[in-house]
Order: sequence, then structure tokens, then C-alpha cells
Amino acid sequence: MRTVTLKNVSKTFYDKSRKLTPVLAIKDFNLRIEDGEAVVLLGPSGCGKTTLLRLIAGLEQPDTGDIFYNDIPLDAVAVGDRGIGMVFQNYVLIPHWESRKTVGFFLRLRDREEEVPAHVKTVANITGVDIERLMGRFPRSLSGGEKQRVSIARAFARDLELLLFDEPFANLDAKFRGQARVELKRLIQEFNVTLVYVTHDQVEAMSIADRIVVLNAGRIVQSGTYTDLHDDPDSLFVAEFLGTPTMNSFWGRVQDGEWDGSYMGKAPLPSARPNGAEIIVGVRPEHIQLGDAQTGIPATIDRAIPYYAEKFLLLEVWLRKRRWRVQVALGEDHKPGDTVYCSLDWSRAFFFDAQSGARIR
Repeated sequence: MRTVTLKNVSKTFYDKSRKLTPVLAIKDFNLRIEDGEAVVLLGPSGCGKTTLLRLIAGLEQPDTGDIFYNDIPLDAVAVGDRGIGMVFQNYVLIPHWESRKTVGFFLRLRDREEEVPAHVKTVANITGVDIERLMGRFPRSLSGGEKQRVSIARAFARDLELLLFDEPFANLDAKFRGQARVELKRLIQEFNVTLVYVTHDQVEAMSIADRIVVLNAGRIVQSGTYTDLHDDPDSLFVAEFLGTPTMNSFWGRVQDGEWDGSYMGKAPLPSARPNGAEIIVGVRPEHIQLGDAQTGIPATIDRAIPYYAEKFLLLEVWLRKRRWRVQVALGEDHKPGDTVYCSLDWSRAFFFDAQSGARIR
């Protein structure tokens, strides 16, 4: 295993031939990943996740800052001694190589090809999947899931210390993604390697990570467990990015020490803010209850969407030209056009500064 440390790392991409505006991918980035830790880099497209992974792998060089493996500068570690296994979204299998040759490439270069069957068998035993039957086949005869299994087996069939995954299951169907996450978790636990995993999928992140690092515009905005991030976000960005269905956000101003959302009513603030300050309140769909006309805010149902696996019904409702999301029990009788009366649980609400997006505590 190994630690990975990034200190004040920045990376900008230039395209002088087309005179495009430079793209700042990573800015003053600091992160330490401990021995054996599974860290997931989570964020929207374009936030710098893949660039960061490539920097850690040594496939890109930072413009400024330093990267260390076990506190040794990355440049001082020979490529052959870095112990990296990397799995890509698009598999990266050589078309004219059968799977056995692909999986055994690292060992064959070191005259250890006789170890390949044992490695393949180990991976098959841990995952519970018979990948040995794929070893004599070429990429053109493999499904997407089979290609990714071969790619993962290749990553583990080496002297592995650091495992890097770049959205490896993004091209696979939902059923296989779920199964593949379980297989991967078993492999990580058995081989006890350090893992850095890039994804924009929250379910993937929470099922694999010891720690989730949320990125936006090339910076870390918050890190922790999924529960920490979901239940205690530091910013409006994190609160809106995590959680399915998406959080509701309501704009208002401070009036006489309270948040005033006009037709939404008033709510006590966690800390004092000046009158007139703009505040956004976030309320998750599961924290809105349906009540009666005397206590609730009237809204019209636009859509009722059943989530059968999760066992809830999501109501999208309209109120004053605003769309809300309300989560109720599956099986409740609601249909488009119905009027419902919504009551917000202010004790579970989040308050954010409308200008900076910072959490008000």
C-alpha cells in the first residue's frame, strides 16, 4: 500500500493552435490519501476529477505544486516501481490480444507469465465470477461488462499498491453496475490496496468510499462520509449536488431576525443576520409533509413518479410558478392536477448565504 499526497497542485490546459481560452482544471489542490484508504472523487462533469486522477498516475504533470508517493516525490519514483493499476471508462483493451494476454501483460514483461492463471483464479474466487472462461476470447467477442471485468483483472494482476479508477462502470447497464460495485469492493478488501476512484454517481460513491471528496471547479468543497456530506453540507453546492431526489431551494430575505419567504412563511435563523440579507433555505423532499388546508401551503401536482426500488412516490408540484419535489410513501393515491397542502419541517432545513452559497450555522 502507499500514501498519496498532493500539495498546492495546479493544472491549466492550453490550446495555442486554436487560440482557445486556457482551461484551469485544478487550482491549489491539497489532499492526502492514507495507506489502504478508498477515496472517491465526486463531482459534476468538468470539475477536474479525471485530470486529478491523471496527475496522481503521472500521466499529466502539474504546472505548480508537488505530488508524493509515501512522502517521496512522484518524479523520483521509477515508473516500473509505482505499483499502479488503472481502469478506464472505455476499457482500453488491445483488439488483437486475447484476454489472457491482456491480463498477463505486466507479469509477462517481468518473465512471470506462469503466475497469470493463479491471479485470474484469485480474482474469480473473490468476485464470485468465472472470468477464467473469458481468457481465450478477444475484445470483439466480449460484452461491455465482460470487457470491464478483463480490464479490472488486468489491474489486479500485478504488484499492486495503488489502484486508480476513472468512471469504470459509466458505460454499463444499471443491473451490471450494481453487481460490479459489489465485486470491486470484495477485491479492494482482499488485496488491501489504496484506491482513488472517480465518479459522478452518488450510489457508486457511497458503496465504495471510505471518504468522499467533493470537487467543484478544480477545488475541494467538502470531504467526509456520504452521511456527513448529505446530512451536514457546508455549502449550497454540496447540499444540492448530493441527495436523490434533489433538494428544494427557496429564496427569501431576513426580516426582524427571521427568514421571510413570502408565501412560504417565516422560519427562525440558526444565527443572526442583518435585515434584508438574502438567504436560501434548502429542504429535502423527504422533509416536506402533506397536511390539511389549515396548516399547509397549497400546491398543484404536476407529476407523480414512483420509485419502486426505493419504495417512495415523488410528487413534483407547482406553487407560484415554482416547482417543488415532495417525497411520500409509495402507494399513496396522488395524481396530476390534485391539490395538496405542504408543511415544511424547518428543524431539518439548511440555510445558505445567497451570495456566497456558504452554510449559515
